[in-house]
Amino acid sequence: MTAMTFALDKAQFDRLAGPPVADQAAILVKIGRRVPAIGETLQLKAGKSALVGMIVATAAITFTPIALRRVLDLKTGGDVGESLGRLITAAEQGAPQAAEHLEKLGALTGFPAWYAAFAFAQIAPDKDDTPLELTRRLIAIAGMKALD
Repeated sequence: MTAMTFALDKAQFDRLAGPPVADQAAILVKIGRRVPAIGETLQLKAGKSALVGMIVATAAITFTPIALRRVLDLKTGGDVGESLGRLITAAEQGAPQAAEHLEKLGALTGFPAWYAAFAFAQIAPDKDDTPLELTRRLIAIAGMKALD
């Protein structure tokens, strides 16, 4: 089976690649981009470096620099996917301790804080984005490993 490949810029790749390579990671992609199904393999690539893992959760999210406003179309698979799905919904605005969970979600995307993930996603705006609110597909990946 061939893995779908997402090209990342070097800085984003390096945040996810480690050291050490995290077993779990998440990326934010524009809505409308084809995303493999739960259980399929995804390759993240920057130059000649690559990481590969299995998609365990996806969701359409609307977010600001300080809040995850809405989680739509959440899909999960397996125990790890269910766990990451709970983290995503726990980070949604209005949930108890949402801010704490939002920072964990930011770390999963390779950023030191959620507002940094927002700022990075804002670099390439989508047609429906506003200056203070973005909509993206969050893809959670487990079993991450570097390809030699």
